[in-house]
Amino acid sequence: MRFTGARWRGLIFLGVGIVVLLVCALGGNHKAAAAGKTEMQVFAASVMTESFGEIKRHFEKTHPEVDVKLSFAATSVLRFQVEQGATPEVFESADAKNMEALVKKGFIATKPLPIAHNRIAVIIPAANPGKICSLADLTRPNLALVGCAADVPVGAYTLEVLGKLDKSGKFGKDFGKRVKANFHSLEPNVKGIVAKVMLGDADAGFCYASDLNVNVAKKVRIIPIPEKYNVLASHYIGIVKGCPNAKLGGQFINTVLSPTGQAILQRNGLIPVKPVRKVVGAK
Repeated sequence: MRFTGARWRGLIFLGVGIVVLLVCALGGNHKAAAAGKTEMQVFAASVMTESFGEIKRHFEKTHPEVDVKLSFAATSVLRFQVEQGATPEVFESADAKNMEALVKKGFIATKPLPIAHNRIAVIIPAANPGKICSLADLTRPNLALVGCAADVPVGAYTLEVLGKLDKSGKFGKDFGKRVKANFHSLEPNVKGIVAKVMLGDADAGFCYASDLNVNVAKKVRIIPIPEKYNVLASHYIGIVKGCPNAKLGGQFINTVLSPTGQAILQRNGLIPVKPVRKVVGAK
């Protein structure tokens, strides 16, 4: 197909429009929200969807002048957005690695605080089409497993667990290598893993223990990972440098770390932190 000058101009304008939209999204448009409320943005790992949704509702009740905007994605994706200029008040990371990278580059204004811990879980569809009854079964040929890439925290944690299981020598020769060979799909975030297993589009998947809420638990089964081979996945939170309202960000973080916030996290399958520290100057 040949493009005329007018068609090229149309494509250029379309490209510029897309760039503008991306800049607005990444830069975090912090205009005052509807009804005169102040908008505050929170970036959080997908695993926190249910927990932070509940914390948002609690925070808005105690701060009626604030409209909390939540953005969920893989931590590595959210980190990239901050590196490209996004300035949410709060950044929550599902691991230390991504948070430390932002700290090192000067994007985090406060010392990151741990807010909760998690574990890795192996789930299979309730109908169990792959006939998986143990971890050793994950090495059988022709299974379709699902996970995340290593740059996504849950993917990195999964590789760490597989390394421990492999090193133990209790699950067959080359256990880790054979399990990895069965990965047919790498999802952008942990919610994609859970969705595929629930729908029966994968024989098994590696997710967080906290993803196993009531609705998910009805549609999947769990293959236990012995605690000594599992990992303690730690979540961290901090205020983004240059954000419009660091004080509000600190107040949100303090809510996450409060007894109410920690109870919400625990109710959603996460392990609360002790002792609880708070952001100074966020009253």
